[in-house]
Amino acid sequence: MKKILLIITLFIGLGNVNAQSDATWEETVSFLNKYSIHLIEVGEYVYDSKVRFSSNLLVINYKNKYSPMNEAWTDYLTYEITIDLYKLSEIRMKGDNYIQLYTTGNNVLENLDTKVWGKRESGWVEPFNDSNTPYSKKLNSYTIYVSDTEMFGRLGKAFQHLAKLANEKRENEKKVSGDKF
Repeated sequence: MKKILLIITLFIGLGNVNAQSDATWEETVSFLNKYSIHLIEVGEYVYDSKVRFSSNLLVINYKNKYSPMNEAWTDYLTYEITIDLYKLSEIRMKGDNYIQLYTTGNNVLENLDTKVWGKRESGWVEPFNDSNTPYSKKLNSYTIYVSDTEMFGRLGKAFQHLAKLANEKRENEKKVSGDKF
């Protein structure tokens, strides 16, 4: 009798585990977008950080204020990080509320607006970069900070679920294509 009760308990428990992770792609992205206020870019000089989701992209915009130590000069840099959510492969939750997002390749695009305005003691001056050529680099991962400890676990699980769904989607596309590799 005890064995039967144990088996029933395990069966019900495993059923609940599966029920917790059956959210669709759209539901997961919607959850992440709803609580994106807790996802921020951090740094000593970072301000005006904004995070938004679309069905397949995570976009992080932030500004960075930089002042060389020996100069009365401040540069205001504008960054945009774009992550292809369909290319998520692994999520690592790190101590101190950091979530590391890994992709299948260089699917994290970091853009820096090089039209940088500076401020000297005498006032605002023209950008130091005359070319106005945007600076871009591609990365295979990106780390984002979660400002609320409770939301850290919830958002981390949501990102992990999204990575699982992305892996399944890529596997299904490979099967449908008929490619053997």
